[in-house]
Amino acid sequence: MKKFLAGLCLLFVATPANAFDFKRHSGCTDDQGRLTKTVIKSEPLTGSAYMDVYHGPVIAIDGITARTYSAEVIDFVYLHECAHHKLGHVKRPVPFFTSTNTNREIAADCWARDEYIKRHGKESFDAMLEEALPLNGEWRNNRIKANCL
Repeated sequence: MKKFLAGLCLLFVATPANAFDFKRHSGCTDDQGRLTKTVIKSEPLTGSAYMDVYHGPVIAIDGITARTYSAEVIDFVYLHECAHHKLGHVKRPVPFFTSTNTNREIAADCWARDEYIKRHGKESFDAMLEEALPLNGEWRNNRIKANCL
């Protein structure tokens, strides 16, 4: 049993999630210029943007997503969640299944796309989008291509 637990601990310590590059995925500020905190946690979605109990902006990235996809895909997830802070969406939440929320998701995708291309270039964005297809689904990739000029 001790060997099993020791092996399990070693496996957890050696997983790529612990190699998550917090420096690479940091620097986002909200609409008031406050620096966001980035955390890895178990999320039902690939990422989320929210305010902590002290009203500080937080970006959470799902641990499985962080271990499964490249740093480039995680960059886009991070930038998408950053966009929700930049655009003030987090302070004024709306019900999930509404046209207002859909418009916010499109706005966050477009902001993240533009920022990603500034940092990495258009070819890198196209390659990242292709890699993210299992994560995003074809509908979302098509939505980004159709709405983000």
